[in-house]
Amino acid sequence: MNMNMPVAAFTLKQKSLTPLTAGLMSIAGATLTSPSLNLGSPGSLARTVVAGVYFYVGGGGANITSATIGGIAATVQVTAINGNLRLAIISAVVPTGTAATVIVNLSLTGAAEAYYVSYLLTGYGANYAGNFNTSGVTWVESMTMNTPLNGCVIVAYLPVIPSGSITSCSFGVPLTKDLDFQFSSLSGRISGASAVNTPLAAGASFSANAAGGAGSPQSLICGTSWN
Repeated sequence: MNMNMPVAAFTLKQKSLTPLTAGLMSIAGATLTSPSLNLGSPGSLARTVVAGVYFYVGGGGANITSATIGGIAATVQVTAINGNLRLAIISAVVPTGTAATVIVNLSLTGAAEAYYVSYLLTGYGANYAGNFNTSGVTWVESMTMNTPLNGCVIVAYLPVIPSGSITSCSFGVPLTKDLDFQFSSLSGRISGASAVNTPLAAGASFSANAAGGAGSPQSLICGTSWN
């Protein structure tokens, strides 16, 4: 029996990308906190929690000073800035525990709103590339980013105007819009999209087309790829 084929097939199947949840973060002073995320039981493979975090602080905006996921120091992979709006993707390797909370500390108090999207990566290595783009008045947002062979892509998108949401997206391979959260009819929303088994590409193009709505959108988009 050729033992190489079963082993190779099993190795490929060990990598997985799981959308977790999207929702509202609580605000206390300069600290934003997500609800508890269900990670399931840890196994032998590396577990990375990736979160897209949006927040709005008036008076010049604010920046992330530190963050943790499941008590582990998180890395800010990329941040998009549009006026006082911020959209960042952060991540941390969380090897133990069945649940984790995303906690983000800001440089200023007074956040008016904060949302998140979250994903669990199993068996993936380090962050490969990241990029962002912002636009003042548009429903279409695009960017380019390097992608690794057989890696994955995670994108967070903020159309701000409530009636806007991702209607189609692509990134060398089609992305699936798998997370979407709208706080109220008077506020913005956040969407998450992902793809696995990405092609090896330098500057692969991503575009998000959102449904139009009243007013002028202030869209932001962040993306990361993982190998």
